[in-house]
Amino acid sequence: MKVKPTPCAICGETKDTPAERLAHMLVAHGPLAGASKRKRNAARKALPVIHQGLEKMGFDEITSHKVTNLVFEELRKAGAL
Repeated sequence: MKVKPTPCAICGETKDTPAERLAHMLVAHGPLAGASKRKRNAARKALPVIHQGLEKMGFDEITSHKVTNLVFEELRKAGAL
């Protein structure tokens, strides 16, 4: 099942995968300041997708895990998770 690309709610830029959408939102528009629990959970659920995406890009399991943990820790510090 192919997921239909959706545009960013803020700027309208279209991304193909949930991981790309999450990365775009965090990099282009900042962390989810004051986000609801639902949005924080959605961001947390995207972490395994990021991990799988890194593996598909050619990173090994350990490197993918380290990068995903780094992203999680930075999002936690920013209050997004």
